[in-house]
Amino acid sequence: MFSRKTWWPILSIAGAILFGGAVLLLAEPVTPKVDGGDLKPQWQVGDQWVVETQSQQIQARTELPEKPDKETQLPPVQWQFTVQKEETLGEAKCLRLEIKCLVEGKQPVTTLWVDKKSMTVRQYQTQLPVQGRYRKLTESYQLQDGQPTPVLCPGSALPLDMPLFQKGATKGDETYVYEAVSGALGTKDPNDVTFTTEIKQKVNVVKPDAVKGLIAEDFSKDLDTKPVVEVELKTPDKSVRQLWRQEMPWPVFADNGITQARLVKFTPVKK
Repeated sequence: MFSRKTWWPILSIAGAILFGGAVLLLAEPVTPKVDGGDLKPQWQVGDQWVVETQSQQIQARTELPEKPDKETQLPPVQWQFTVQKEETLGEAKCLRLEIKCLVEGKQPVTTLWVDKKSMTVRQYQTQLPVQGRYRKLTESYQLQDGQPTPVLCPGSALPLDMPLFQKGATKGDETYVYEAVSGALGTKDPNDVTFTTEIKQKVNVVKPDAVKGLIAEDFSKDLDTKPVVEVELKTPDKSVRQLWRQEMPWPVFADNGITQARLVKFTPVKK
């Protein structure tokens, strides 16, 4: 049998091991679980927000893909987003989002129609300058078997890409398919061109230190308690990185390889 004098050293060593293990467990960072339903934007008619974009000249970007060069960066531009109204396209009940450039002078308006329930983009419309006049460009998105999907919109100077957030724990890597149609949703025109697009979405929770400096100051508070989620969207010819936070209507940061965009102001409608 062990004497009392023998037991005390053994208990002391065991206690030290248990205490040390507890300290290690407390010190080990725990990656928080994020519910996709909490990240899904909850737009209300009347909501407004401002996004600031800064682009690089495309030819310069291909020469210097690693780090942006201030000499090749175009001046920053701010855009005002407004949830204008509810509108039905075909059978899709949508929220109509209008985006206006805040640079002085006449600028075309870009419009998105987003499914009210799933927040999938169903239609994109903008105006392009052609020979001194503006030509309307419309692209709609058909879902396979009604399955909501992330969508990458045309253009690079104004990123309007939307991921898919569904209720439940965010998943790592998923693949979706949709059809991009060169025409309005719910209409049939034999001249419309259709492209089938496969898109991959990857979702990760990132550490606060990894996103410092990317997010505008007003939206970079409480990073330790409210996690930042990184979303990667990829198609065969385009790749987008976004950072999302709960209760935000838009990614707080996005980079599509040519343009970086930051959410700088959010004015929710008064309830």
